[in-house]
Amino acid sequence: EWFPAGQRPTSKPHVQRQIDAVAAILHQIEPDIVATQETRNLGALVTLNNRMNRFFRLLASSHYREENTARIDEGKIQQETGLMSRFPWLFCEEIDFGSMPRGAPTRGWLVASFDIRGLAFTLYNGHTKSNFGATDAEGRQRNFNNRLNAILELRRDWARRGIDPKTHRIIVLGDMNTDLFSDEFKDDHSLRSLLAWGFRHTWEEVPPGERITHPSKAGEPHPASTLDYIFLSGAWGVDIPRARTLPAGAAKRRNVFGGDEPGLASDHYPVIIDLPFPAAP
Repeated sequence: EWFPAGQRPTSKPHVQRQIDAVAAILHQIEPDIVATQETRNLGALVTLNNRMNRFFRLLASSHYREENTARIDEGKIQQETGLMSRFPWLFCEEIDFGSMPRGAPTRGWLVASFDIRGLAFTLYNGHTKSNFGATDAEGRQRNFNNRLNAILELRRDWARRGIDPKTHRIIVLGDMNTDLFSDEFKDDHSLRSLLAWGFRHTWEEVPPGERITHPSKAGEPHPASTLDYIFLSGAWGVDIPRARTLPAGAAKRRNVFGGDEPGLASDHYPVIIDLPFPAAP
């Protein structure tokens, strides 16, 4: 959530508390690859990595849209996506929507390709349009279309790279800001497009109470939701891993944010899967 301490960016104690909270969660999970959303810049990831007991070898951050240059100059906070990996990647780059015409999707995709002991895959980390600004049906549809356009850009990138979800292992993940299990988003076709292309999401066999990634806050109207997803292409086969969360570190009260109190890391829970990496020789 606006890491670190985006709601209180000039408060050093808030910054330090959120860094400590996120590091503590990562120490519990001990991940090999971390995909982040709402991280300020590469420096934020470097600072987090310095708090880890075991460092990540590679770090990358997006830098979406030309407007972010002004934001950096003005000292304002950004919502970038990031990657932290203990395995080397073959390449890592961003798909930027900033040069597209008006109505372009929000943010972009941070993409990296891996070959881990013979297991090759391409990972897309995204943060699609939020639900803010949807005060009427037209606004809701505009947000739906924005998210769908971001998903459609994936197909163009696959064509450019010469990869196919049917024959290449692809992962699409991130804060998608839509809930496949809620009637509120039944007309949002963004994630349903991935399903139509043969992708499967890792919440398939998970009971409803165990797939909450964005808990509700007392004093706010938004219900607990499943907004964060990990999709795997058909090339991964039938037996895909089940996702799980670590239900910790998220504020449960209105107007309380990451860093406001010790242990508060975000407004979302981390989502975790175990990929079938071949054993080390």
